[in-house]
This record gives sequence, C-alpha cells and structure tokens, in this order.
Amino acid sequence: MYQLHPSETLRRVFTARPFQGAEPVRASFVFVGLDANYSADIEQSPIFPQLLDYLADGVAFWRKTGVHHPFLLPAYGNKDGTKYHRSFADLSPAASTMATPAATQV
Repeated sequence: MYQLHPSETLRRVFTARPFQGAEPVRASFVFVGLDANYSADIEQSPIFPQLLDYLADGVAFWRKTGVHHPFLLPAYGNKDGTKYHRSFADLSPAASTMATPAATQV
C-alpha cells in the first residue's frame, strides 16, 4: 500500500518533476517502474544531496557521476534499490559513450 512520503522535500520535488532521469519527451528509453519508493529516512542518507541533484537533472547527474542513479554511488552501499538499479545499469551503455544519456523512469 502506498502512503504519502514523509519527506516534504521529496514531495515538492516530485510535484514539480514527476519522473526521474531525462525529461520523458527527450528520452530515448522510458522505463515504467515502482522504484520511486524512497525509504522514509532517505533525508538522513549520505547520498540525499546527490539524490536531489539527480532528481533536478538526471542527465547531468549521470554525466557527472558515471552512474544513472544515486543508489549506485559507493556512499549508498548495498541497500534497497541497489540491485534494481544495477540491473538497469547492465542494460544501459556507459554515459561516457553516449552523446545524450536519455532514459527516464516514470
């Protein structure tokens, strides 16, 4: 069962931009999934600032970090969502080899 996320910051970000990654109209690939279920305490995670960067501009985040999602950053560890995003990483070419990394998750 889905409930309103306790993070006011995430609710505000997703209201303004209800997708992750590239803007859907510019994306080469669109993935529909349930991965936007961030833990209730995500604001206490060491990757929260990078998560906000990612949600603001997923393509810029991918280019800067070389990974398509903050759950793949070493500081996040091997927590919920890591395995899910590793499986996407196996499907996607490296950002450095793409002219425009363009995948989105809605």
